[in-house]
Amino acid sequence: MVVRYKSEIFSVEEIKAKVNGKQIHFDKINENNVVVMLALIDGKIVMERLKRVAVGKRLLEVPAGHIERGENAEEAAKREFEEETGYEASKARLLFTAHMAPGLVNNIHNYFLLSGITNGEVNRDVGEEMNIVLVEPRRALSIIRNGEMVDGKSALLILWANQHSLL
Repeated sequence: MVVRYKSEIFSVEEIKAKVNGKQIHFDKINENNVVVMLALIDGKIVMERLKRVAVGKRLLEVPAGHIERGENAEEAAKREFEEETGYEASKARLLFTAHMAPGLVNNIHNYFLLSGITNGEVNRDVGEEMNIVLVEPRRALSIIRNGEMVDGKSALLILWANQHSLL
């Protein structure tokens, strides 16, 4: 293992492994685990329209963020939700976990349903440029179907929640 790059959130390693009996080299991204949150206010989904520099446009997403050292996933979900949206959640229920890009990244996305929503305080990271929007579930499903919502973690959570009668 050779570390090619290391930051506070992720590192990139060159890995040697045996696949189908052959020695191969590939790069693996080690990233902090992630929390992804579904919260409803007056029956509408709390969403963010974020500037995503990596893809060069603003995307509509549910709130999400990284789990910090010493934090568990539930604590991170509540903290990230308040920091990004300005709303507090008194309860966070884990719905499911998933690897979103297991061929490249070794992190786990933890999907939560937040409840007990009240006003809190926004405290965004320096690189976060976003607007909070409340989206009717039917509208969210429509923009997933017509291809307007391209953020995979958000689409997965909304579709899962719809399938399980949470919307």
